[in-house]
Amino acid sequence: MIGRKPCILVTGAATPLHRRIRLALRAEGYDVLKASSYSRAIAMTHGYRPDLVLLDMDLPGTMDGFDFCTMIRTDHRHFSEARSTAQSARSRPWGR
Repeated sequence: MIGRKPCILVTGAATPLHRRIRLALRAEGYDVLKASSYSRAIAMTHGYRPDLVLLDMDLPGTMDGFDFCTMIRTDHRHFSEARSTAQSARSRPWGR
């Protein structure tokens, strides 16, 4: 990371929440990328090699978030030992 700011890829729909997350991360000094689909997120991991991916597990498309995680861990050596954690709003009243 010498010579560049840490880069975070934020995936998800263009919602006010995602916009606030991106603005807060930029205010803290991070380079922030956004992707609204898994295919775009995969392309961005190839081109930009983000240090962190904040992944929306329910993006539309032919794959799901678990497929995405498997793919980037397989395709990218720098993600091969990455740890994953998940939080779902589905179990919360506001996530239904």
